[in-house]
Amino acid sequence: MSPNEVDPDIALCIPGCVSIIARQHDIGNLVKLKAIEDALLQGINGFFIWIRMITDFLAQIPSIASVMHALAHIPDDLRRLYLVILGRLVENLPKQVRRKQMGIRLIKWLSCGLRPLSLEALGEALSIEAGDSDFGPDKIPSSMETLVKELCGPFVEKVSVQAHETVDQKPQSIVQFVHLSVKEFFLSQSETQIYRSPQDEKSSEFLVDLLRSHAELASLLLTYLSFHRYKTVLNPNQCHEGHHLLEYATTWWCSHLAASGQDGLSNMTMLREFSQSPQALNWLAQARHSNEASGGNLLAFQSQITEWIRLQVQEGSHWLEDFLIDVLRRVRDAIRTSYGERSLEFSEAAAAYEEALAGRIKMFGENNLRSVTIMHNLALVYKGQGRIKEAEILRRKVFKVRSEILKAKHPDTSRAKNSLASIYMKQKRILEAEEAFLSALDDKVSILGGNHPSVFVTETGLASIKAACGLYLEAETLLLSILPRCKAVFGENHPSSLATVNNLGVVCCKQGKIQQAYASFQVAWNGRVAVLGEHYFLTLRSLGNLAWALSNDHIRNGVSNTLEEAKLLYNISLSLRNSTTGMMLVDEILNLHNLAAVCEALGLPEENSLHLQRAIESKEKMASNGN
Repeated sequence: MSPNEVDPDIALCIPGCVSIIARQHDIGNLVKLKAIEDALLQGINGFFIWIRMITDFLAQIPSIASVMHALAHIPDDLRRLYLVILGRLVENLPKQVRRKQMGIRLIKWLSCGLRPLSLEALGEALSIEAGDSDFGPDKIPSSMETLVKELCGPFVEKVSVQAHETVDQKPQSIVQFVHLSVKEFFLSQSETQIYRSPQDEKSSEFLVDLLRSHAELASLLLTYLSFHRYKTVLNPNQCHEGHHLLEYATTWWCSHLAASGQDGLSNMTMLREFSQSPQALNWLAQARHSNEASGGNLLAFQSQITEWIRLQVQEGSHWLEDFLIDVLRRVRDAIRTSYGERSLEFSEAAAAYEEALAGRIKMFGENNLRSVTIMHNLALVYKGQGRIKEAEILRRKVFKVRSEILKAKHPDTSRAKNSLASIYMKQKRILEAEEAFLSALDDKVSILGGNHPSVFVTETGLASIKAACGLYLEAETLLLSILPRCKAVFGENHPSSLATVNNLGVVCCKQGKIQQAYASFQVAWNGRVAVLGEHYFLTLRSLGNLAWALSNDHIRNGVSNTLEEAKLLYNISLSLRNSTTGMMLVDEILNLHNLAAVCEALGLPEENSLHLQRAIESKEKMASNGN
C-alpha cells in the first residue's frame, strides 16, 4: 500500500507514533525516522489497531538495530503481526517455569474471563494452585502492573473504572485486551494450529483451548471458594479488602463450569467435596447478597448446571442435583421474603417442574432416581406455596423409591426421610414427625458422623418437636449440644450457628429464663446485623425477639421498666421493614399484636387500638395475596 492510499485519519497518527518510537530509543537520525514512517505507512493495511500494536511493539524492542530489523519484516496481516509480537514476548520471558505458567494463565483469564478483573483480583487469580487451602505468604505478585506489562506487552491495557458505580469508592484499575481482535487471535489460533517457524511453535503454548480453559478456571475458582478463610461468612465490609476475587468467583465459577463441556467432568470430585463443605453454604449466603449474584442469578446457576449435567454427566450425578435443590431452597427463601409465599415466581417454578417431571417419567418411569429428584424439587415448591398435602404425596414417593433403590443406609434416603418429617411437622402430626426425625438422625449419624451439617438439621427438627410438646428443657439440652458442633464446623457468625443461638433463646424464654434468652437473642441479632444486614427479615425477627424477652420479663417477674424498652424495640423493628409481604408480613402481624399487648400493659389504650387495627389490615393484605 502506498502512502497516497492510506486512510487520511490513520495517516494523521503516524507522526505521533514515530515520535513515541524515537523518544523511547533516542533516535535523532532523520534518515532512520523517515524509514520508520515509510514502513508504518506501507504496513497499516487500513487498521488503527495495527498502527497501535506495532508502535507499542517497536517501543519495547531493546535496541535501534532490532527496531530497524523488525521494520524490514513487519507483516501487514494483523494475525501474523500478533504472532510475531507473541513470539517476541515468549523469547524475552525469563527462563523460569512459574513465570511462563503465569503468563499462560494470564492469557487464559483475559481470553475466557466473563468480565474484566482488577489488577488485585488478577493477582489473587494467578496465585491459586490446585490443592491450595489458602493464599501462600509469597504467592501473590507484588507488582501486578509491571508483571502484566512484562507478560502481555502491547496486547493489554489498564483502564480506570469506578468501582460498583459509586462515587464514594476509589476507582479501580482493570486489565483487558486492547482490541477484540486480540481475544479472537488467542482463541482461534489454537484451532488452526498453523505455524511457520520453531518460534511460532513455542508461542503455541500461549494460545487458548476454550473448553479446557473454562474447566481450568472453574477449578481454580472452586479452589479459591474452598479456602479455609471462607469457612465463616464475611460481612459486606470485608468482601473487598483482601478478598478481591471473591465477588467474581461467587458470581461466575458456575458459568465457567457450564461452558467447559466434557472437559469440566474433571472437576466432579472437587465439586462434590465443595458441595458438602461449610464453604458451599457460605458461597450461597454470599451469592444471595452479592451485587451481581441475586436470587435471579442463583436460578440461572441452577439452570446452567442442570443443563450441563443433562448434556455431559451420564450417571452418578444425584448428589449434584441435591446440591442444586439446596440452591433452589435458598432462592425460594429469598422469593418468599420478597414477594410472598404464593408469588408468581413460585407458580412459574411449579409449572416448570411439573413439565420437567412429566418428561422424566416418560423417559425413565416414575420409579427412577432421576424422576424422584424432580419430585423432590417440586415438593419444595409446593411446600413454599402452602400445598402441603401435595408436597407430602411427592415426598412419600421420593422416600419410597430411594429406599428401594439406594436402601435405608444412604445419605439421600435419610434426607428424604428428614424432608417427610418436616412435612409432618408442618401438619402438626407430632408423633409421626418425631419418629421420622429420630430414624433419619440414626441413619445420618451412622453414615455421615455426628458433626455433619445434615445431622444438625435433623437435630434442630427434633428440638422443634420437643418445644412444640412443651418439653422446653429437653429442647434446650439438645440445642446446647448442637451449638458448639455447629460453631466448630461453620464458625460463630454463620447463619446456621446464629439460628441455633436464636432457637436457644426461644426455649429459654418459654421457661422463664429471661436473662439467658435475652443474651441469646442479643448474640443472634448482632451476628445477623453483621452478616445479613439490619433490614433482613431474620435480623428483624431477632430484634422482635429481644422485645419479646423484655415483655416476658414484666409478665413473669413483674419488672415494669422493661416494657418501655420492649415498646421501643418493637417500633424499631417495624420501622426497619422494607417489605410488607411474605415472611416480613407474618412477622409484622406478630409484632403488632405483641406491641399492642405492651401498650395495654402500659395503660395506653389508644396506641393499643391503633396497633391492633394495623394488625387486622396486615392480615387482610396477607389474605388478598393468597396467603
